Amino acid sequence: MSNLIKNIKLVIIDVDGVLTDGAIYIDSQGIETKAFNVLDGTGISYLHRAGIKTAIISGRNCAAVTHRAKELGIEDVYQGARNKIDAYKQLREKYTLSDKEICYVGDD
Repeated sequence: MSNLIKNIKLVIIDVDGVLTDGAIYIDSQGIETKAFNVLDGTGISYLHRAGIKTAIISGRNCAAVTHRAKELGIEDVYQGARNKIDAYKQLREKYTLSDKEICYVGDD
């Protein structure tokens, strides 16, 4: 397994149920927000220090995700991605990677 990890160049992360507890909070004005765990941010910073790129692919659109991604230094953010495979392929092509060099963390 350690050889597989050594080859990883990009970690793609889903949001709901991965970076959050899966709950969706909507305020009285209809604005969606999410609660993020600070420890996930620490893990992402470790990936960046190791030279591993990170990206987000989410099926929903939420300004809180854009803000959190910016805080964490995640440049590639795909929101409203009903077909996550298409976004995955775009990232794979953008960075000229093979599937063996990408780790996807999601609950779907």
